[in-house]
Amino acid sequence: VLPISRFLLPPPPQRPLNEEETAASVLDPRFKLEHTAELLLQLLQVLLMFRAILVAACVAAATAFSPSAPLARPSSSRNVAAVGPRMQAMSKSIPFLKKPAALDGTLAGDVGFDPLGLSSVADVRFLAEAELK
Repeated sequence: VLPISRFLLPPPPQRPLNEEETAASVLDPRFKLEHTAELLLQLLQVLLMFRAILVAACVAAATAFSPSAPLARPSSSRNVAAVGPRMQAMSKSIPFLKKPAALDGTLAGDVGFDPLGLSSVADVRFLAEAELK
């Protein structure tokens, strides 16, 4: 990445100029026109790069919030198998763990979430009263 000051400053002279040459080159309208044209071309290049970066950022932001492709609907035979007797013995909240015996769904918010097995150690009603909210 080039610093922006490179485009705003005049190019350094090839050899040191004396006072007469400096005054003559600064006052010469052709020098100003050529130098201004170079600066404008360089500025145009910077603006084009900035525009490309801005367009890429807008496209990235738009795709980040666009909806994903719809998923294929599962077959009905799989849905029937998911609620069969074998799946009823598993916890709804953690499908790969067995459903805790003490958590039968009678308490409010009970979905069988007990990964540490605390419901087998203490009474569930006592644990519900001791819970801090």
